[in-house]
Amino acid sequence: MRLEFTYQYKNLLFLFYGLFILLYFYARQKSKKRLMRFGNFSTLEKVTESSLFDPSKLLLILHMMAITALILGISSPVVIRTVDVSDTNHVIAFDTSASMFTDDIKPTRFDAAKSASKSFLRSVGNQSDVGLVSYSGKVQRITEGLVPAESLIYEVDELEMGDTAGTATGDALVTASGMFGDVNGSRNIILITDGARNTGVSLNESMDSVRTQNVSVDVIGIGETKGEGGGFDSVSGYNASRASFPNLNQNSLERIASESGGEAFFVYNRTGIEDAFESEVESEEVSNDISQYLNLFGVGILLLEWILKTTSFASIP
Repeated sequence: MRLEFTYQYKNLLFLFYGLFILLYFYARQKSKKRLMRFGNFSTLEKVTESSLFDPSKLLLILHMMAITALILGISSPVVIRTVDVSDTNHVIAFDTSASMFTDDIKPTRFDAAKSASKSFLRSVGNQSDVGLVSYSGKVQRITEGLVPAESLIYEVDELEMGDTAGTATGDALVTASGMFGDVNGSRNIILITDGARNTGVSLNESMDSVRTQNVSVDVIGIGETKGEGGGFDSVSGYNASRASFPNLNQNSLERIASESGGEAFFVYNRTGIEDAFESEVESEEVSNDISQYLNLFGVGILLLEWILKTTSFASIP
């Protein structure tokens, strides 16, 4: 977050600063001379304890704060924040087969993926509609269609291991691609899996359905690598570099991603899963005009100064 404003009035601000400081010292000297006619100024200072706290200096500071706020208020001030946005509609296809409960990623692959999914849904908020399907040997629609993202957090939290053996990835893609209906905007499936399809419709059939619905598929493949390297590798297209993941059929997952215009992310730790989900969210800068708040603050300071001047607070200038 940062504050931006125009600098066209900066010289005016410095001019007022100089005038206030000069007037302060001029008024103080005049007051001293006036008071010396009736008594000892040093003694009066001691009586009013101005050596510990000088009210006139506070009034000068208030003057400068007020003029600063007012000058900034007419200088087109805006607060710029970076926020997560998404104009893409998603369906999360979540592999709930038994292998997802392997604990090579703590506490398990399944729990790490659920946690990252919930963080993704929170970051998207209600800017994007999201659907959810879970699958093992058969597919279960968790939502009938697309719903605001934040409303799915509880549903993801309640996901459990599938009760049918197998990994019906093709069926999950067919089901997920049919959930978009006539929604506007981009359509994307986030496929979370740690294994290859071993039951249900073929990859060719599922890709026909994906292409017909004009859906892209981003694959998050979870598995422990045998080699060295980081926990997050992105593969886009057929010419990307490859690594070895023992439980994944990388060729088929890369094909799903590349033929649909999506990306494949192969991860083997919790951070890698979180990074893969973060790549699904775009950031943009949003600006908010705060001129009215600065102007109100400046007027409030002037009002406070006037109140102080009408009390015994300013007994010694």
